Amino acid sequence: HSYICGADMAVFYLLIGAESFPCDTLCEHIYEMEHTLHIPDTGLLHLVPWRDELVESLGYDIRGSYVERFWLPILGPTATWILRRSADVFDAFPHGTTVDLADMAATLGLSFASGKNSPFARSLQRCVMFGFAQPTHAHADGIAVRRVAPPLPQRFVQRLPPSLAVAFSELETDPTARAVPSRHAVHSQPRNI
Repeated sequence: HSYICGADMAVFYLLIGAESFPCDTLCEHIYEMEHTLHIPDTGLLHLVPWRDELVESLGYDIRGSYVERFWLPILGPTATWILRRSADVFDAFPHGTTVDLADMAATLGLSFASGKNSPFARSLQRCVMFGFAQPTHAHADGIAVRRVAPPLPQRFVQRLPPSLAVAFSELETDPTARAVPSRHAVHSQPRNI
């Protein structure tokens, strides 16, 4: 399965200490997910943090400027804000909790309707489609959400507006500019919900 192959290849590159890590290989397994998120009629969804040591070691804080500049044009603003709100939830509840989707949608200026065709539900599905969230097996109405964003793959860089593509290129060529947050920095900053 491509998920396992992509993850194994990424670990291989880490083990051999390759200087030029192929981001697309690392991320291939992330962006080709075929999961469809079930939005419960109750509007209650159990959120848990998605633990992925590889992405957490190479990625960026979901609430940081990297995600805002480079991932937001790909994910869309509502999906990006859903990820940020989820990170806020994990600050208060590190192991996850059940959230009211109507309340979360309202904090983003949206209404919530059960079913997969509401704007909020479509944005939540985009989080799954781009590998930032996945249904959980442990909880029927559950979803695991990333707190750390993976590096943007080249195929998405090509979709960025020209000004951001230039900024991304400059970031990638300047090794001092790519400050990867430590696990402590990402997981210990309290934020209000």
